[in-house]
Amino acid sequence: MKIQQDPSRGFRKIEKLPHGVHIGFIYENINDLLQAVSLFFKFGLERNEMCLWALHKGLTLSKAKAVLKKTIKDLDKKIDIGQIKFKNHKEWHVEGENFDVSMAIKNLNSEGVEAFHNGWNGLRVSGNPLEFNIHWDVLRKYEETATQTLHKHKIIALCAYPANQLSLNKMIEIVNSHPFTLTRKGSAWVIEENLTLNSIRTIKRDLKIKIKDLQKFKNLSINRELKMVELKQKIQNLKNKLKRYKNARENKN
Repeated sequence: MKIQQDPSRGFRKIEKLPHGVHIGFIYENINDLLQAVSLFFKFGLERNEMCLWALHKGLTLSKAKAVLKKTIKDLDKKIDIGQIKFKNHKEWHVEGENFDVSMAIKNLNSEGVEAFHNGWNGLRVSGNPLEFNIHWDVLRKYEETATQTLHKHKIIALCAYPANQLSLNKMIEIVNSHPFTLTRKGSAWVIEENLTLNSIRTIKRDLKIKIKDLQKFKNLSINRELKMVELKQKIQNLKNKLKRYKNARENKN
């Protein structure tokens, strides 16, 4: 007798991740997208988080609700109390007729603040930036800025990209621009960490801390020279390490 795999198993790994996580998801078909978002929100609700879906182009509000109801039995109640919200994709990303990075980030910030003030433990967001005909450099800037914004609030974001709109190089770039990626392997969902990207961010964070420490020691008289030499050496070591990670990442691409 064949044992049926639990399709939600991979999503349980997200529950062990801290807020501020940015997940890239390249999906093959609409059913994969709908199941992924449903499970992503289901576990968020269980953690008493607020969930917001910037609806993909062509996906109606009634269709989105019908899909979520299959996984979230008390969906109507969650909507009534404001724990689940829906936005038109243009409301979320567009100013006039163009994709606007600053507007999208502003919306992300304001929703994160609202979730906090309303007593939720965090915010989950899902959307598809490729709904718009935007230059790839603009999209890259958006993803990088979004990753920084998520760390300021208790936000977990699932950015969904349709595979049929991406070249192989673009897929690789999406994976490289997200600290984590979600993929479907058979009936199972898998969360994988981008170790190189996360290592670079950790090094940058440590570097900033050491530079701040150096500024503090400049104002001290006791053992100042010795401390400054030690800190300068640590800063140089971190810079060298950061350079090696970046070179490794470029060679990988």
